[in-house]
Amino acid sequence: MKNIDMEKSGIVYSMKTVIKGVYSELNLNRYSVGSP
Repeated sequence: MKNIDMEKSGIVYSMKTVIKGVYSELNLNRYSVGSP
């Protein structure tokens, strides 16, 4: 049971990291496109 919980939290953590990376990348792209 503990192993499954740890695996789930690991997946959630990696997903959050990926989402954060994509989000920051989108913000950077929007900023570079908006600036002349």
